Amino acid sequence: MRVVLAFLLAAELCIFVIRTQTLILVWHNDEILWRAVRDQLPDWELPNRLLALGLLDHGKGHEALESAQRYVQIAPQQRVSHNTLGLVLIQLGRLQDAVEQYQEALRISPNYAEAQVNLGAAMGKLGKAEEAIQHYEEALRIRPDYAEAHIDLGIALMQQNRIPEAIRHYEQALQINPDYAGAAHLNIANALLLQGNLLEAIPHYEEALRIDPDDAEAHDNFGIALAKTGRIPEAIEHWGQALKINPDDVQAHYNLGYALEGQGRVPEAIQQYEQALRIRPDFTAASNALARLQVAPTGR
Repeated sequence: MRVVLAFLLAAELCIFVIRTQTLILVWHNDEILWRAVRDQLPDWELPNRLLALGLLDHGKGHEALESAQRYVQIAPQQRVSHNTLGLVLIQLGRLQDAVEQYQEALRISPNYAEAQVNLGAAMGKLGKAEEAIQHYEEALRIRPDYAEAHIDLGIALMQQNRIPEAIRHYEQALQINPDYAGAAHLNIANALLLQGNLLEAIPHYEEALRIDPDDAEAHDNFGIALAKTGRIPEAIEHWGQALKINPDDVQAHYNLGYALEGQGRVPEAIQQYEQALRIRPDFTAASNALARLQVAPTGR
């Protein structure tokens, strides 16, 4: 990455070297680099774009906003400037503002597949599932080999209970780009779980966890599949792993509590239900389970 960036610096603006002879750049990370470049050349679009994206990758949306807005001011006719600002606004929860930026990017360049995907994601967050699906499908019309769009479309289809279609898109993503194998296997497994095809789901969960052993969602849902096939001790182990990775996973606390309760391990089950309620006080299922155990005899 740095080799490419260094080339861009040399190729696009050699004068930068002359103007910054006395500037000591600290190359600890790209954020420091691009802040230094932007401070020297505030009207150059490249450092504003890369600084915004770098900050965004580190969850610093509020800091990224200034550079993203400046990028749009410098290059209002570039589709990427509006797409970049849209990404920042999404992280800040400003969904409608993000939609407007993606729409402007598409006004400039109607065949901009990335903006179609991002607009689909924004529509999904706004609860407009059908519109989200339309934008993902348009992205795939433009770029049929867009693996990320297949994954996102599959998720949107699952939310509409269109499970077989979702599975097809996950499988296409897996064929197109092996880098998406973890996400594809996990989503295929989740879809099969929703269908009740537990034995088919299990190997996909195993493969997803082989690729990413620290995926809390995979451990949690794999636990559900195992429990439904009667493999309770293994399910308990995976819910425990999910909670090591994400101690605030309220569903994992509940699932683990329910399994422990079924094994007669009531004090441990109570602890899990109580933890679920500390995280989410309005979790009715955990509240009902706790009330049931507190009035029941302890020697189940």
